[in-house]
Amino acid sequence: METAEFTISQADARVYRLLACRIDEVSRYLFPAAFLVFNLAYWSYYMSHRH
Repeated sequence: METAEFTISQADARVYRLLACRIDEVSRYLFPAAFLVFNLAYWSYYMSHRH
C-alpha cells in the first residue's frame, strides 16, 4: 500500500498560518465571553427558580 504525499505551496502555508493566528485571536475573546454569558444566564435562571 502506497502512502499519499501531501504538499502545499509556501503561499498556501502562509495563508493557513495567518488563518490559524486569526482563529487564535478571535478565540482568545470569544470563549471567555461565551463562558461569561452562559454563567450569567445559568445562575440568573437558577437563582430565580429556587424553591
